[in-house]
Amino acid sequence: MALSYTDLMVSQALTTHLTALTPRQRLIWTLWGVSFLCTILRGFLRWKSQHRLFADDYFVFFGLFSLTALSAVITCLLPQFFLAQEYSKAAILDPLTPLPLSPDEFIERTRTSLKFMFSQMLLFWTTLWAGELAC
Repeated sequence: MALSYTDLMVSQALTTHLTALTPRQRLIWTLWGVSFLCTILRGFLRWKSQHRLFADDYFVFFGLFSLTALSAVITCLLPQFFLAQEYSKAAILDPLTPLPLSPDEFIERTRTSLKFMFSQMLLFWTTLWAGELAC
């Protein structure tokens, strides 16, 4: 479900709170919860059957740790990128559309989001390779 530009402007402040997650953010954290449960179940079953953990189990736990950081970073990024996307759509239709924030704040939030994107890429590949090394 796509939000309109005005809906996005109104809900911008709400999306930073955990009680007002967008559907995509809920999906991210739901899938994180599934991976958390699978990781805990894997560790429990390995401990019960082998009475010890092996190197691949530690890679899985490290992968869960980096997935947690990745999920947090993406949760912080999404509101700003959707705000910029909706503003761009509105500006194409009407070039006189005002910015949803002051220009300095909009630019600063975009810069911060782009810095988060760098860490997001590192976390993504770290998570991917931790899972690969666990197999």
